[in-house]
Amino acid sequence: MASPAERARRLWRRYGPAGVWRWARGSARRWRGARNFARKLWRDSTVIVRRRKRTREEIIKRLHHLRDRLVALDKLRIETRREIERAKRDGDAEEVERLRAKLDRVNDKDRALRKEQEGKRARRERNIAAAHQSIETRKWAFKARTIYARKFRRARRREQETGEVQYESWMANGHEGWNLTDRAKRLLAVAVVSFGLACTSITRSWGTGSHHEEVPTRGFDCAGARMTEFQRALRYGQIEGYAITDLLELFGPDNAACADNGQPYSMTEGSGIETLHDDHTHAFVYG
Repeated sequence: MASPAERARRLWRRYGPAGVWRWARGSARRWRGARNFARKLWRDSTVIVRRRKRTREEIIKRLHHLRDRLVALDKLRIETRREIERAKRDGDAEEVERLRAKLDRVNDKDRALRKEQEGKRARRERNIAAAHQSIETRKWAFKARTIYARKFRRARRREQETGEVQYESWMANGHEGWNLTDRAKRLLAVAVVSFGLACTSITRSWGTGSHHEEVPTRGFDCAGARMTEFQRALRYGQIEGYAITDLLELFGPDNAACADNGQPYSMTEGSGIETLHDDHTHAFVYG
């Protein structure tokens, strides 16, 4: 027989915070189990955040090292070109050929280092984004157990009684819910109430032409135990009012259950966009 804490973990994965609340109410033993699970969840997420911070520090250290090496290569390239000019003036064809070969090696090394630098920068950005998702999910887990608990239970009860969900400002988890379109608000309500997910981003400035930069914003990022289930339900038309042709962008942990511009889309394992969405679901809709 599973312990109360293990039972709470299973309910969290299947129903989110509201499921754990309903199960634990009225029983001191169950409440202790839910509390122990919540503490473990907090500790685990803290470890993840700290690990990502250490990784980010290592990446930054490596980027500084790469910058120093590139500066040294630039100086070597300038000096080699000067030597080539001197050898040309002296009429030493053999020395010119040797120096040109040396310059080619310097340029090859420079390209390799710049490629590594680009990869490290991309990894740093993914690390920052992943840490952001972890922090936002932790914040939501705490709010759902405390200040939003009554509102959350009321929204779930309304869904069970009427089969409908309605957007409320608290569902945005402190983000720019006022900036969402009506269809995006309804979809966020489904993600929060029906799947127990946390909104982790709405309007953000990525500097890459992302739909997050639009005003109004037509979607959001969300994370939680059932984010993959939400992604698949949205992709395969299991959420009322949202067909695949309504999906501007849908990316998430399931590489095959994605959409782009209203068409099916599959992400390549290990690609930049795939790695960026390993830990959350990105859902944007037309309208």
